[in-house]
Amino acid sequence: MKSITRILAALLAALAILTSSAPAAERPAKFSLETQQTRYKDQGERGTCIAHSTLAALEAAYKRAGHGDLDLSEEFFIQMTKNFWLDPKQPDSATRAENRLSSHQGGHGAGYVRYLAQGFAVPAEADLGYRPHALPLDINAAVWQSQFNVNSNNLDPRRFDAVKLAGAKFYSVSGCEGVNGRDPEAIEEALVQNREVVWDFVCAGDMKLPLWRYTEPFKDKGDAIAGHSVLIVGYDRTDAANPRFIVKNSWAGQERIEITYDFLRNYGQDGATITAVAAPRTWTEIACIGRFYAEMNGKHGVLDIYHLPGINQMNFDIYQSFGVMKSKVIDRRVGTFYLGGDQSKAYRVNGEMTATGLKLVIDWQNPNAAYDNLKGETFEVKFAAGDKQNLRGAGFRAVRLKSKEAYSLRTPAWGYLPELKGW
Repeated sequence: MKSITRILAALLAALAILTSSAPAAERPAKFSLETQQTRYKDQGERGTCIAHSTLAALEAAYKRAGHGDLDLSEEFFIQMTKNFWLDPKQPDSATRAENRLSSHQGGHGAGYVRYLAQGFAVPAEADLGYRPHALPLDINAAVWQSQFNVNSNNLDPRRFDAVKLAGAKFYSVSGCEGVNGRDPEAIEEALVQNREVVWDFVCAGDMKLPLWRYTEPFKDKGDAIAGHSVLIVGYDRTDAANPRFIVKNSWAGQERIEITYDFLRNYGQDGATITAVAAPRTWTEIACIGRFYAEMNGKHGVLDIYHLPGINQMNFDIYQSFGVMKSKVIDRRVGTFYLGGDQSKAYRVNGEMTATGLKLVIDWQNPNAAYDNLKGETFEVKFAAGDKQNLRGAGFRAVRLKSKEAYSLRTPAWGYLPELKGW
């Protein structure tokens, strides 16, 4: 997965180079957007810098648009970007995980700005608060190769209340631009246009306070690459021999740092700015996310809905353009169904969002259906008015599972769960 991440970063950086600006003598020697920022937030011991840099930019953009000092949810951002992600190299079995553990680290802030512009959105911090301490999980352990186990973690309502969040107000991006992460001129130009730059870079050089400096060329050591994402909020080249950028960071004790232009030129990877924000909205489809016990035309089992069709389309298109995916693939994934609740009897579920609910498609002859397959038994389902716990449709009924027993990594005795009394 790290190699795929590097490929994606390289492509995005190449696209950003195309947007580099020409030198502009009219720009002031010093410029800062520091007074337009929201409060500093510490990422703690977790590798969530991408959420902090991206949402710091989003909060500042909304502040300039007249929405005041928002405090957006880094927890939702990091959990759901990992949960919604789909492996471009689809696993060879429906029992194997195709998305990521929600506590997974890594990614690129500039790429997530673009992801927001493609329809992803985040609620307020008050709707899902940040957990500064890393979860006691070994994300590389064999247990997390199982789709069922990943779902048990990601969909646990003790960590993610989908019904509550479906009624929250969500914030997003309606316009963004790439910026060459190694071009000081391009970054200066974005700043004087009142747009902070989400900047991704490799951790190298001298990164001691108060000024991060270039020391030697970065040598790519493959999977050992350590990266970081921050928000560039200003620059100062009044000292022509020592120009520097001003950065809002998410590390305790290093909230405000400065970096030399040489540091940026040599260690930068990618950059992006927000050009427009979307009107705050509800995201009612989020209520579909969860673990359900379902019956469908005589078959019964556990239905895990962990994906909204289309949410991963931008990534698929990028992977295709870079040759990781061999052809155009439309994102139709919804989740996975476990016949009889048996983890070994897994069937991928695809579908589409409709104006009133969700279309589910299960190909019983092809358990590991491709991401874009819409052949199979089809069910039109929806929540009853005012009820987000029960899905209903012709030949279909399902109840949301909320008890802790339903999220055990051991297959529970499904018939004894409290949600199924009277089933």
